[in-house]
Amino acid sequence: MIKFEVFPQKMATIFEDLKFRELIYQVTNEKELKKKLEKEKITLYAGFDPTAPSLHLGNLLVLLTLKRFQNFGHKILVVIGGGTALIGDPSGKQKERELQLKEIIEQNKEKISNQIKSILEEVKIYDNYEWLSQIDTISFLRDYGKYFQVSEMINKESVKSRISTTGISFCEFSYMVLQAIDFLKLFEKENCELQIGGSDQWGNIVCGIDLIKKIHKREVFGLTLPLLLTKSGKKFGKTEKGAIYLDKNLTLPYQFYQYLINTADEDVILLLKRFTFLSKEEILEIEKEHFKDPKKRLAQKILAQKLTEIVHGKKELERVEKISEILFYGNVKDLKEKEIKEAFFNVPSEKISLKEREISILELLKEGKVVPSKSEAKRLIQQGGVSVNGELILNLEKKFSKEDALYGKYFVIRKGKKHYFLVEL
Repeated sequence: MIKFEVFPQKMATIFEDLKFRELIYQVTNEKELKKKLEKEKITLYAGFDPTAPSLHLGNLLVLLTLKRFQNFGHKILVVIGGGTALIGDPSGKQKERELQLKEIIEQNKEKISNQIKSILEEVKIYDNYEWLSQIDTISFLRDYGKYFQVSEMINKESVKSRISTTGISFCEFSYMVLQAIDFLKLFEKENCELQIGGSDQWGNIVCGIDLIKKIHKREVFGLTLPLLLTKSGKKFGKTEKGAIYLDKNLTLPYQFYQYLINTADEDVILLLKRFTFLSKEEILEIEKEHFKDPKKRLAQKILAQKLTEIVHGKKELERVEKISEILFYGNVKDLKEKEIKEAFFNVPSEKISLKEREISILELLKEGKVVPSKSEAKRLIQQGGVSVNGELILNLEKKFSKEDALYGKYFVIRKGKKHYFLVEL
């Protein structure tokens, strides 16, 4: 196992660190920003709209980038978009968002604030509803609207793509003005000079920079992070069932861990750079060790460990690693009841009813849709390819009752060496 403490060297500046980790996609006046970051400590922020009850892996990348700035001594702020979430950001959306109820936004705000605090620990959080709700229509148009040219606004990618397809309402069209006001307010309150965000936020960030320049004649900066794509072009952090959330009630901790364990070899080193605080030397050493024997999945295990601990804590990491070990060695009886569905979240599952007090192994395999027929079930058993709740089945006459099920409810069936099925009574 690699001993990380033998690599104490750190990057000299935050900019060097971001470059190594390939975290810079776009930046305004890179030369001046780099010079400023080398000479002084600045204040920066990122914003998150509470349009969902949880942040996801893409948001986590922005949070961890804020943390990197903090580690280099810069002051970080977060804006929770209690006001902007009531409007909806058109960026990256192919059609108009449905407007959400204020009560739902309030609930989401609390959950997301708690997630941010658990990851960043020491951070000042603002809610933009605080200032946006105080602006009346006339003031909005006179004090802010006069600084925006419609010809420039419609050329922003988030607007241009929608105008040419499904169209965009004035409600969403005004979103970039509201986000620009956020940057302005933080500049006035905290002398905030940098906004960071995902690459889809570039147009909104530039609007804030322009507004501050027009009102205060000061240059501030914007920096966006690259979109998280795998080598195959798929959006990282997305599954067929949806996003990988930070909330353990939406994405189970073991599901979160397994998603990272299954990262492709061609993606994992880049993700170690972007999502962990391992040094350049540590990452290069992991890369070297990993590709000596990729089947051991060393890099994936380290990625899964580091991120699961950041998001869910050490105790949850230890628990999901225990589940993983139990499944690897087939000791499914050691799983707690609540861990069974968590451990088998992504395997075929079927609910069946016991017509009599007992069910034969052949019927269990057929009704549980492990095999299409009893003849196929016989063949599998004769080949030693079936185990039920960790027990290898060799007897074609074997029968099971409710008492044989784990917690009176579950049959975990393994077909061959790798294929699991969950049958629930």
